Amino acid sequence: MGLPSIAFSLVIQSAALEATMIGFAVALSLGAVAAVVTAVRAAR
Repeated sequence: MGLPSIAFSLVIQSAALEATMIGFAVALSLGAVAAVVTAVRAAR
């Protein structure tokens, strides 16, 4: 009973961490794209 639930919670935690990192990376790249677009529009 003990070991599988521990392994399961570890898998859940690492999956959640990975999803958080991916979401953070996507948000950062979207922010960078938005900044570039804004700069290009302002320069015109």
